[in-house]
Amino acid sequence: MSNAQIALVSSRLYDLYVMPGSSWYEQHENGLYTYHPEPATAELVVRHVAGDVTVGLPSSWNGTAKWMTANLNQRDQDVLKRAIDFFLDSGIRPLVSFSGDKGYHIDLFVEPSPTEEVVAVGRYLEASLRGAGVLLDGCYPLGNGGKSGGSGNIKLPCGIHRGTGDFCSIVDLEHFQPVSSPFQALKDVAPMPLGELKERLEATQAQEDTALPAASASLGQIHWRPCVKVLWKEGLQAPHTRHQATMVICRAVAEHSTASESEKIAALTAWAKRMYAEGRRRGFISPETTEEYALSEALRLYEQEAEALGFAVNCTNKLYRKAMKSACRDEVTCKMRLNRENINLSLLRSLGIFNPANARDPGVGRSSLTVYEACLDLHEHFGGRHLQYEDMPAFAAPVTSICDRGGGALRTIRDALKALCAIGLLVKVPREKTPSHLRAKQIGGTYQTLAPYYCIMPLTQEHIEKVVLPKARAYRKNGKK
Repeated sequence: MSNAQIALVSSRLYDLYVMPGSSWYEQHENGLYTYHPEPATAELVVRHVAGDVTVGLPSSWNGTAKWMTANLNQRDQDVLKRAIDFFLDSGIRPLVSFSGDKGYHIDLFVEPSPTEEVVAVGRYLEASLRGAGVLLDGCYPLGNGGKSGGSGNIKLPCGIHRGTGDFCSIVDLEHFQPVSSPFQALKDVAPMPLGELKERLEATQAQEDTALPAASASLGQIHWRPCVKVLWKEGLQAPHTRHQATMVICRAVAEHSTASESEKIAALTAWAKRMYAEGRRRGFISPETTEEYALSEALRLYEQEAEALGFAVNCTNKLYRKAMKSACRDEVTCKMRLNRENINLSLLRSLGIFNPANARDPGVGRSSLTVYEACLDLHEHFGGRHLQYEDMPAFAAPVTSICDRGGGALRTIRDALKALCAIGLLVKVPREKTPSHLRAKQIGGTYQTLAPYYCIMPLTQEHIEKVVLPKARAYRKNGKK
């Protein structure tokens, strides 16, 4: 770019991304960043576009945010196309840029708003994209607390990724190639009121939901789960699931509260034909099964499901488990909906974190649940009374005290504490970080070691999704005890 173009691009980047007084991060050749507490300036952004320095910015500052970034850490352009189509269908034109390494940044700009409100819309956006089959690696600002307040460090576009040497170009929304005029792409960006952005997202979601039968009364106001939407739109997702998938769809069709009986039959018949054609093509349906048989089975199962509306359709029911599990795109979000968006012990239990080792989805065992509940009790009564560790209140966890609260053998409790630390539910305070008077005390002329200190790890959807759930299932599968 010429000096004039650099000046235009950097000026627009500064207006769109930089919050007044915001600090910044500098990327180095190893890909890591150095934090700079001084404010980011217009001159700094010019140096970024010129390639002299690579700048990252926090996505919120002083409780205010004016942009959010959907982080897509994959170069699969089919996934990127699904994401862009979702935004364009919502009447939203995002700014998409190559991250320079793993994938793409999808940026949305709003008028300056309180960070917590932007975070709430970001979470709704992330859930909506997951429903559309797009799994993000975070939507910033995260708003999960900590030293950065969940603002993260987002590299500005139109600069060089120091780790790979690639240019972080803005890409067009049709062919995903670098745009010929970065300034024109930036100039076309129009920040919108946060409320309008949310309304457009909700309107798109409402259109998707009304195109499908509503969920059962047992789920309250919650609409179809993402896995059922996948079965409705795409048909079978695994071999030998035709019967179960048909039962799931029949139940959802039967529970539609506004469609007439003839409309329900027509919708089910159309789905069965789509499912059959696509299922045969993908090898999910036996060659001996004819289309006429599949249609007759769908109608028979519809009558059966219409008479059994008292049974819940969920992936814990053996009648529907295999089909629903095969279409699961985001187990945590689905369970959160059923848990009224609460992130708590009930959610962990429903995800099977504490399942026995021999379960279909193994967990860390029932004994770990008892120990975790005892630790929650200790945290509530004694957390932070004597020690804080990494901004978290710590509590002493004597094995005998846990035994009094939940029972169990001492060795079992010790093993459960190790397991809870291994999967990220507890954090053990290192001995060297514990004050000397909390490590041991003198009793009868001798020093006795005191109980170790632990912290309860704050639960967020991202932490459960990326740390707790996969580690819990791998813990027993890998033979760890």
